[in-house]
Amino acid sequence: MSKPIFSFAGFFAFPYFHSSGSLQWYGLSRRHGAICLVGFSILSPGVENFACAQDMPDRAQVAPENVPDDDAAGLGAESSPISALVQTTADVREHLLKQGLMQTRLLQLQTSLQQTEESWIRIKREQSRQMAMQFAALEASAFLGNLATGMNDEIRASRNDRNNRNFNATEARQQLREITLAKAQADLNALSRSEEIRQLDSVSLAVVQRRMKTIQELIDLHQKWLQWQVDYAGFLSRYWPHTDPERRFSEEEIRERLQVLLQASETDYAAMIACSLLHERLGDLDEAWTWLERAAQGPVFFESTVLHIRLFLLSSMKKHREAKTLMARIAKLESLSPCDRWIKARWLAGENNWGSAETEWKKLTAEKDFRIPAHRTLALLHLRKGDANSSAREKAFKEATTALDLTPEPDWFSYFVMANACAAMHRTDDAIAYLKKADELVNGENKTLCQNLSEAIDQQKFLVWDMTRRCIPAP
Repeated sequence: MSKPIFSFAGFFAFPYFHSSGSLQWYGLSRRHGAICLVGFSILSPGVENFACAQDMPDRAQVAPENVPDDDAAGLGAESSPISALVQTTADVREHLLKQGLMQTRLLQLQTSLQQTEESWIRIKREQSRQMAMQFAALEASAFLGNLATGMNDEIRASRNDRNNRNFNATEARQQLREITLAKAQADLNALSRSEEIRQLDSVSLAVVQRRMKTIQELIDLHQKWLQWQVDYAGFLSRYWPHTDPERRFSEEEIRERLQVLLQASETDYAAMIACSLLHERLGDLDEAWTWLERAAQGPVFFESTVLHIRLFLLSSMKKHREAKTLMARIAKLESLSPCDRWIKARWLAGENNWGSAETEWKKLTAEKDFRIPAHRTLALLHLRKGDANSSAREKAFKEATTALDLTPEPDWFSYFVMANACAAMHRTDDAIAYLKKADELVNGENKTLCQNLSEAIDQQKFLVWDMTRRCIPAP
C-alpha cells in the first residue's frame, strides 16, 4: 500500500515538495530561481509533463461529505456491532477497488499523451516567434519537473534516514505540492491562450485540445487520489470502536470480531491494527506484535498509530528500555489522532502516571466519537485508588453522569460505570438500581463484573478499575 499508484519514471513525476536542511545541493538561490520560473510560466504558460501524487498530505482530514455517520461507522447504538464491522470491511474492500480503477485510468491517460507526443513536438517546432515565450515556459516547466523529481528522491532517502533531524516532512510536502500544482495549472493555462490557438491549423488544434483535455483529467485524477488516501486513512476511525478501547468486551465478543477481521482484505491495514489491539486484549502479545508488524508495512499515514501501539506492547512485555526510547521518538510526532491519544493515555495509566493519563482523556472529551467513552473512562480513572478522596469521588460521579446523559441508548457498561460512581458516593439505592439495569443487559463473563460490584455495594464499597479489567473492591 505504501507503493504509489502513479509511478512512471521519466514521464510522470508528481511528488510532494519536501523542504529539508539535507537538500543542500538545491541551494537557496536555485530554489528562489525555481519560484521565479513558476511565476514566469504562469504569465506565459505552456504544456509539457504532468505528474501525480505519491503520498497524502500530513494531518489531512476526511471531507465532511465522506465522513460516515455514527451508525455506518459502528459508533452509534450497539444493536448489531458485528454487522457494522462486516460492513466496514466490505466498504474498505470496495474502496481498494477504486484504487485499481484509478491505476487503469492513469495508464489510459499516459497512453493518450504518448500518442500525441510526436505531433506535439512538431507543433512546438512550427510555432512562430510569438510562441517563443510559450516555449520558454515549457522549459521552465520541464526544469521544475526535474527539480521536483530530484527532490522527491532526496525525500525518500531522508525518510529512511531516521537520524536526520533537519528533515521537516510537513513543510517539504507543502512546498512541493505548491510548485507541482502551479506547474500543472501553468501548463493548462498555456493551451487556453486564444492567441496561441488562433495560430494553429485544424489538425494541430485537435492535438492540442486532446492534450489539454488529458492534462485536465490528470489534474482531476490527482485530486481524487489525494482524497482516496484521506478516506482510506479514515477507515481506522470506523474500526476503532471494535478494538475494545474501554476494555469492556468479553472474550467471546473479541473473538467474534477477530473472525470478521480475518476476512478483511489483505491490504486492509486498518483492520490489521484492529487485530493487533484485540489480540493484546486477549493477552496474546506475540500475536499482537505479529499483526502490528504487518500493519507497519502499510501507508505512512498509519505510522503514528503503529508506533503508539508498539509503545504499549513493549511496555506490556516489560521491555521498558525500548519503550522509553520509542516514547522519545513518538513525542516528536505531535500526532493529532484521537486514536493515538487514547492509546497514549492507556499506556500512561499502565505506567501509573494517572495525572498525565487524565489530561489525555480530558482532551478526548472534545472529540465527537470519543466523548462518551472518554467520560466513562475518566469516571473510572478518578476512582483508581481505594483511598480516593471525596473530591475524586465527586469528579467520578460527575463524569459518569455526563457519559450517561450523552448516551442515546445506554448499554450495560454505561449503567455499570454509573452504579460504581454511585457506590463511591454512598448512594446505595441509586447504585443498586443502575446495577440492576446493567445486569439485565450484560452477558457472558461481564456478569461476573456486575456480581463483583454487587458484593462491593453490599459492603458499602466500590470497585477500583485498573484499566486491565482486574477490578477489586476499594479498601
